[in-house]
Amino acid sequence: MVQIRREDVRRRSRAFGRSFVGFLRFLLVSALIPMLFLVRFWWTTHHGIPGLAVDNNLRMPPLQVNDNDPADPANAGTHLDDDSVDVPSRPIIYDVARKGDNVKDNQPSTSSISSTLFDFLNDFDFTKRIPLGSDVVELYHCNVPKVLSEPLRRSNFTLWAEPLVNNAVAASIKAAARTGVSSKQPTGLASSEIDLMRKEFVLEILEMYANAQGLCDFEMYQVPSVPITTPNLEAIQTRIRVQELDAVERRDENLARIIFVIVAFRDVDHLERLLHAIHLPQHVIIIQLERRTESAFVAAVHNLVQEYENVFVLQFGTVLYKTDSVSMINYRIMQWITLELELEYDFYVTLDGASFPLIDATSLAQTLALSPRRIWLGEMTQKGAVVNDESQSVLLKQKRLIFTAGAPKLHKRLPRRTFDDNSIPQRIRAAMTRKTNSGNQGIYRREIVSLLLENAAVRELFAISKYGCCCCLEERNWVAALTLIGCQTEALEQPSIFQVWGGAMTCGSSMNNAVLSRNESLCYRTEDATRSTGTNRTASTTSDFLGNETWDYLQDAKAQGIVFARKFSSDDPSSVQLLEQIENQLWSSKAD
Repeated sequence: MVQIRREDVRRRSRAFGRSFVGFLRFLLVSALIPMLFLVRFWWTTHHGIPGLAVDNNLRMPPLQVNDNDPADPANAGTHLDDDSVDVPSRPIIYDVARKGDNVKDNQPSTSSISSTLFDFLNDFDFTKRIPLGSDVVELYHCNVPKVLSEPLRRSNFTLWAEPLVNNAVAASIKAAARTGVSSKQPTGLASSEIDLMRKEFVLEILEMYANAQGLCDFEMYQVPSVPITTPNLEAIQTRIRVQELDAVERRDENLARIIFVIVAFRDVDHLERLLHAIHLPQHVIIIQLERRTESAFVAAVHNLVQEYENVFVLQFGTVLYKTDSVSMINYRIMQWITLELELEYDFYVTLDGASFPLIDATSLAQTLALSPRRIWLGEMTQKGAVVNDESQSVLLKQKRLIFTAGAPKLHKRLPRRTFDDNSIPQRIRAAMTRKTNSGNQGIYRREIVSLLLENAAVRELFAISKYGCCCCLEERNWVAALTLIGCQTEALEQPSIFQVWGGAMTCGSSMNNAVLSRNESLCYRTEDATRSTGTNRTASTTSDFLGNETWDYLQDAKAQGIVFARKFSSDDPSSVQLLEQIENQLWSSKAD
């Protein structure tokens, strides 16, 4: 007979107990996770958005009155039943701006606004092009009285906007106190700055609200130009006009005349190299600096351009790479160059300060002059997959409030459900389906620039996207703009720039824009949907490659008609060596 010792029984009992307890824990965790999602779903459905006030009094009340005439063709489709309007995450207004509405008379009535947060709006001049000195707010083309003067709409707006603004102001004050905003004010914000920020946030969210409800007239909206507050603007314009007469008389008709706009914020040594590489006397080169750029870099750039008669420095606007602020700045300079200064040019090229040409200046001007192409932009993949769906517009409905009127640059992202898909016009959603290289790294023939400036839907797109919350929006909205003017196919065909992501020791561990080098220990990733296999490449045709293959990829890029590459840095010896190789070998070689 087999005898079982008492110690074995205890040991097996303890093992069974541990297994049973582990099984119960597994069941508990497996049940808890979906229960948490169900609770969260129930809470957001019945109490609004997490992070906002959950008092039911702050939810949008159902409409009591609708003064639309359903028979009016201008209002067709705007009448909704009362039971369809209780949406806690989006303000609802059932009236849209009509041709009969007096948008130009853009003042609210004298009736007071309930919350002290909005008191300053009672006598505010909304016709100003630059209210409060903001870099982004534009309300002159919006029917603000419809929001502020009618009790129901005023109540809808103030109850919806107040927690959003208060939350953004509180978060910005905390951020300033935590990090410091300037050497003069290391511990936070002065009360005057807080008041100015609060007012700018109110105006920004008022503009978003009016846009979302169709209360802004983009037929009367004009693309904002370079602001008159830009340092030395009058002198710059005079110099450009004088230089224009001389350049037009002396230009070589076999070479394209190019307007270059370079948005730069650091690395003056590489900027100097880039200027030398693209410069021809007949071109116009604009270096755009943000208003808050460090004074040492500003001084270095001004010193650099003194040796050129046709290079000019503009300093205005707020650049925040968590938004699409650079696109609006480029769009404003397009307006200034093309419609205000009325310069004669063949092509408009947008670059950043980390770019560099794969061909020399004369070859670039010859290539563009001989090409029938009107757009160099180029389709990109998203982690290897081609993008073609309306979900790209999600980056438009997600918004960020930005403090631009004061010295510190502060910002706060709004909750994801603040706006829904219907806040974006259908024609823009339908156009925003593809992904390309950033339009801030593109080449456009003058006729394309004119179409982009003249089209009301394009103007509306950029007015909406200036508040877009996320980086990479510029990889969707420029191709959407070109789609709106009927040029999507051409926009997808040919890139202007070669760029990669990663630059880390492990492939796939980073999707940051990478500095190009020939360091074989670094892994890069290309998302170019237009690239062919090429003849120079020694690596496989997958999207990932090592730094010792960078030169092969650059040769192939040039052979495929790509004329620029990025990013380069004068602080990286390997990147500088690659630049020297481009100048000494790639410029002198003929593309296959």
